[in-house]
Amino acid sequence: MIALSKKVLAFQREFGMQRTMKHAVHRLAEEWYERRLGIRSADYVQLPELGIHNKQCKPYAPAEHRTLKRVMNSLRINPGRDVFIDFGSGMGRVVVVAATYPFKRVIGVEIAPQLDVVARENVRRAWRKLKCRNIELLAADANTYALPDDVTVIFIYNSFVGEILSKVLDNIRQSLDASPREITLVYANPRHFEVELKTRDWLVKTRELSAPYTGQKVYVCRNTR
Repeated sequence: MIALSKKVLAFQREFGMQRTMKHAVHRLAEEWYERRLGIRSADYVQLPELGIHNKQCKPYAPAEHRTLKRVMNSLRINPGRDVFIDFGSGMGRVVVVAATYPFKRVIGVEIAPQLDVVARENVRRAWRKLKCRNIELLAADANTYALPDDVTVIFIYNSFVGEILSKVLDNIRQSLDASPREITLVYANPRHFEVELKTRDWLVKTRELSAPYTGQKVYVCRNTR
């Protein structure tokens, strides 16, 4: 407790009271949601620790719990009909949160087997809290993964950039061509995605949210069919 107090005082001296209070609220909210769901997904993991050396992949960093709640509550979910997928699902935080809503199915795609193992344990821990129990966790490469033709909600948290991102978007379009439907694409921290969005007239941003702590943008997009 003394050590924690010293860290708080040091943070306050460096960043000021307002930012310290904002940071404290963030940390408390993160801990509260993790405990409520019974999961452990707050770590940050660098690519070398995962044996990944592709610079187009991004390190594992969890999306803020409050951001996820804001996103999920903004969606018009058709209970038992909508299928949710998280590309770059990491330790399964987004998958678990999505499964607390009445989706027909929730899918997580993660290239790092080490993180996929943690995600499976987190799903097991949160099982009693879930409304959707049809969950698929796949240790797979998003670059080559064929999007199922029933997926209607897609989440990406800046998991990859460059050719990988471009290929994933192309795969989404191919799925829509094969099975025309309305989809919602949620993209958090969209700095790289903004460039791709300008070149794809079949995808339109309909809403913009922001993360309560970091202020990162979250784009909510829909296809124009």
